[in-house]
Amino acid sequence: MRVTTHMAQRMNNRGIVQSMVDLTLEIGIIKGDRYITDRRCLNDYLNELDTKLVDCRSMYKKYKHYRASNIIAKAINNLIQLRGLVLKMMNKGGVTVVVCENNLVTTYNTDSHHQYKSY
Repeated sequence: MRVTTHMAQRMNNRGIVQSMVDLTLEIGIIKGDRYITDRRCLNDYLNELDTKLVDCRSMYKKYKHYRASNIIAKAINNLIQLRGLVLKMMNKGGVTVVVCENNLVTTYNTDSHHQYKSY
């Protein structure tokens, strides 16, 4: 998909990197023209990553004397980096990406809208 200049500016302003946008397009919930990742969605994905990480670490211990251990170690490092990205997105409250046809129009933090309380 093509990133518009408006989206590039908004990503820069809001501290959203391309890998966050890619992850949102991959695992996000589709609502109309938006892909949304909220804390609940990210927490579920984080639990999946943690179980994969535990499995890979146990596999690494089992096969650490073979050549396959290098591949497993790279997979573990990729999972750790992805886990860090998910934690950053959770701190933002999630990321929303707006798509129109094949263009990425804009992006913003999911919890960025003010919720006013009535007293």
